[in-house]
Amino acid sequence: CVDANGTIGFDLELKPGVTAGLEVEGYGGNGMPEEATLPPAMQVSFAYTAIVRSGEEGDEGPPEYLSVRRCRVYTTTMSSTESSEDVLSGLDCEALAFTLFHKFYAAGVSRGLEEGRALAKDWLVGALVKAYRSAEKEEADLLESSPSLGHGRSHGPDLKNRLLDRPGSSRSPSDILLCQAHEHLSALPFLVYGLSCTDALRPSEGGHQPSTDARVSGWSHACRLSTAGFVKYVAPGFEFWKDRDDDGPEAVNL
Repeated sequence: CVDANGTIGFDLELKPGVTAGLEVEGYGGNGMPEEATLPPAMQVSFAYTAIVRSGEEGDEGPPEYLSVRRCRVYTTTMSSTESSEDVLSGLDCEALAFTLFHKFYAAGVSRGLEEGRALAKDWLVGALVKAYRSAEKEEADLLESSPSLGHGRSHGPDLKNRLLDRPGSSRSPSDILLCQAHEHLSALPFLVYGLSCTDALRPSEGGHQPSTDARVSGWSHACRLSTAGFVKYVAPGFEFWKDRDDDGPEAVNL
């Protein structure tokens, strides 16, 4: 049973050979044959039970409520790519953090809190390794297209700061391995750490010994936040204000 603000998460597994799309042939209005490529599509059917009010607002007597079974169908298309860089370049860390929170909490509920935190660690390590391998492949592709450039000159500042032992890199090894030079992944390690410190997933240590009800309450509260509000809840930051001569105060985020 869910309410209007409930959030449901699920894992989607894409198997090789089913994501290339479909080519179809047909005839247009002028009788000439036409070809079109249909992108991969995903359709999700979700059956759920909701509590609804019976009658109208102005009806006499106390309100009555009914449980109603509903089905919602969502269909969307997705473009496919063989390049990890294409996927990483469109990554939204804020939306991903919200999804990961549900994934880690579900693992903690079904297999134990330690398993939920272990999954968070394994997922982060896997994502960082994948991003590093993707940078290596990107460099190899650039070198193959322009072999005379050589390492350190075959790519811009983004790639040389994402790979170890590259000339001209301005990043430390730990920053490179934590993807701190990647525009869309730099916040990911901090967000995953913040997820493990939320009320729902924080380990029981010392004076912090929350009950199961407290953890469920923390999860329920987080689920009802917007994506931007959830990120502030997980990783709060400071905001200072400074005066400008012409247009008034200006916010400076840290």
